[in-house]
Amino acid sequence: MEGASFLWQGFWEERGGRRDFRPSAFAPLKRSVGGGNTEVFQVVVKKVKEDMLFMDRADAGRQLAAVLLEYAGENPVVLGLPRGGVPVAAEVARSLSAPLDVIVVRKIGAPAQPELGLGAVAEGGVEVWNRSLLEQLQLAPSDVLPTLEREKDVVVRRVAEYREGRAIVDLSGRCVLVIDDGLATGGTASAAAVVVQALGAAHVVLAIPVAPRETVQNLAAPNGPYDEVVCLHTPTDFRAIGYWYGDFKQVDSSTVRFLLAQSREEVFSSASERTSGEARVTGEEKSGQDVSYEYAPEDRGGEASREADLIAARTERGGSGEASMHAEPRFLRIPLPQAGAGAGEMSLYGDLFLPPVSAGVVLFAHGSGSSRHSPRNRAVARVLCDEGITSLLFDLLTPAEEDRHDLVFDIPFLAQRLADATDWVRTQPGLEALPIGYFGASTGAGAALTAAAGRCDISAVVSRGGRPDLSIGLSAVRAPTLLIVGEFDRSVLRLNQVARRQLTGCVTDLAVIPRATHLFQETGALEEVAALASVWFRRFFAAETTARDVRPGQSPSV
Repeated sequence: MEGASFLWQGFWEERGGRRDFRPSAFAPLKRSVGGGNTEVFQVVVKKVKEDMLFMDRADAGRQLAAVLLEYAGENPVVLGLPRGGVPVAAEVARSLSAPLDVIVVRKIGAPAQPELGLGAVAEGGVEVWNRSLLEQLQLAPSDVLPTLEREKDVVVRRVAEYREGRAIVDLSGRCVLVIDDGLATGGTASAAAVVVQALGAAHVVLAIPVAPRETVQNLAAPNGPYDEVVCLHTPTDFRAIGYWYGDFKQVDSSTVRFLLAQSREEVFSSASERTSGEARVTGEEKSGQDVSYEYAPEDRGGEASREADLIAARTERGGSGEASMHAEPRFLRIPLPQAGAGAGEMSLYGDLFLPPVSAGVVLFAHGSGSSRHSPRNRAVARVLCDEGITSLLFDLLTPAEEDRHDLVFDIPFLAQRLADATDWVRTQPGLEALPIGYFGASTGAGAALTAAAGRCDISAVVSRGGRPDLSIGLSAVRAPTLLIVGEFDRSVLRLNQVARRQLTGCVTDLAVIPRATHLFQETGALEEVAALASVWFRRFFAAETTARDVRPGQSPSV
């Protein structure tokens, strides 16, 4: 139906500040569409398949989420099969407010027909074979050994690429939803089930938008690998997965990483809203909790300095929460240098937490998938403001760049944005002479250290759950650097320990927060981070200059 025009009947839905068009039906242009409260749109479509079930993977995910809402009360974990299954799984995880991760599985294709799946291999070395197909083709697993070894290597690389050093979400005793964009033979889904069960899942559900009826029946059989199978459509004439999608373009690795990072931010935001009040109260009760605070040989402060910082950290943590809640940020725009002749003006959006008297300015570099609205960074910024430190949280990407997933992990690009913002701060009345520090979270820590390596005017750097291993030029960093990591964030802790040894040109400290994980969402953990950061910045800001008044008339222009 080349060049046909269609009317799409649907409605606009508000989702996280974004208006998404949700079609409820489509029909030829000459057909009348009922009114009601729906809005009718005329859309010209170059190629339209009458039996299209999903506009794209996100649409498939929203439709799938609608029938999975019953699992929301079971504290589920959502696992997407990369790469195509992750955009579908991301929509389900968002609807169920559930954590999102991946389970990496690779198909093992037949020698002369690679699209024909003889089996699959998954992380942990799990192998699943289609024995009946092997018999039909008169093959044995040993006949495809080169392919098997190659796919095993790919699995190892993909796990490292997607999780970036993190361990898989804890599945022990959990309800786990395994999601893909569709199935053909079901080999990859079978391998995924074996891995999930080995990791201790209590109940394993396979959820897919479309698959052949026979495949679904086999997976849902009493002796099948899954406890339940949910499939929206099982066409008699299946053809191929992509046939049922309007847009089935390939999903790249940067998109997978972006969706995983975005989901981590959303899950924490939801948890933070539910528990922030409780955390502020119980955090004071934990004021006696020890902080594992390690000092590098370069630190000349000695035991007395170490003990003083620990006492200050515990004291400041207990008293900062209530007052910092009154610090309201000022919205501002940070103009970027012109890209060239005729280039339009570009700005980064920021929020400035400005105390009456400031000891220095801290610029925050957020992690991948996050923004200046990160609840963790804003909590830290309020504490710093209450302790007399100006904090600038800003988006590292412009609104026009937000969909550029490749930029989210471009450390040199993000470091340059941080440098541009630093140069802007140096021009602002009331801030221009103050010491400057960087606070980097996750991948933002890599950008912060990369930016600091190219400057001699950065007084201190703090990394929270950071990835300093992504930095360029660690040995060139001169700013005193504090690395804060959760005790149970073991993979990131190892990366920080290695990176610390490479920070040979500056004072370095490593603070390990007991019982904390990557997001520091445990009670009192984020308060520890804020207190330690405050001590660190004040210590090295004071070494450079005394506190200066920042009067309303001197505030940066908005």
